[in-house]
Amino acid sequence: VGLLSQHVFSSVIYLYIHLLSIIIYWSFCIIIFYFFFFFFQAEDGIRDAQESRGLGDVYKRQYQRRVRGVRDPTFMGVTKDVIEEGDGKTFPAKGDKLKMHYTGTLADGGKQFDSSRSPGRGLFEVTIGVGQVIKGWDEGVPMMSLGERAVLHISSDFGYGASGAGGDIPPNADLDFDVRLVSINGKQIFYSEKHAETYAAKLAAWKAKELAKYDSKEEYKTKKDEKHTDRAGFEAFLDSECERMQAGVPIKPAETW
Repeated sequence: VGLLSQHVFSSVIYLYIHLLSIIIYWSFCIIIFYFFFFFFQAEDGIRDAQESRGLGDVYKRQYQRRVRGVRDPTFMGVTKDVIEEGDGKTFPAKGDKLKMHYTGTLADGGKQFDSSRSPGRGLFEVTIGVGQVIKGWDEGVPMMSLGERAVLHISSDFGYGASGAGGDIPPNADLDFDVRLVSINGKQIFYSEKHAETYAAKLAAWKAKELAKYDSKEEYKTKKDEKHTDRAGFEAFLDSECERMQAGVPIKPAETW
């Protein structure tokens, strides 16, 4: 009986120690979990606060530039003032081929140093985001949607820095660029009068080709006569198609680009 009692007592002690170790183990796991949970929560909160503060600084600088006309000497980077909205949905990505008009001026005094709008010049073509242009362009132009016209305010460190550029851009000069984003990978949302004339000529050539095919291919003639009665009906249809397609081309005077 004594041995049996000793065995039962030992078993109870073992069970107690085993349960105690399980409790200690899971308590430790819970403590570790909540430690990392609150650590990352705090880190996210700090990051959000920093981002909010950063955005607030940007908005403050934009307000100073637009409303009060004050240029913040501590500003670094690029901000944008919209002159005319674009389509609001098509934005350049790294590696896209763009066509743009621009006029560059010094932020201090407004002296113009370059412009693609000058007589004899044409649209400026560039692959964006790959270092072909200054950092202010690589970061500022992707903020513009297709067709948009805006002024990019670029600090010197995002422009030509302490070295400047030739005799036109002095060292540490902030720059302003009046930019029109005309084309992204060949896609446009408006065209010039010259484009319209070229397009009209292409439509006229298409109409002539269709009529020549009508006159030379009996099978094609028969098929079109079923829908348009005769040659005059088919030609009237082609005229209406040319008018419809030409009317669908939005025109913007080149001088507003």
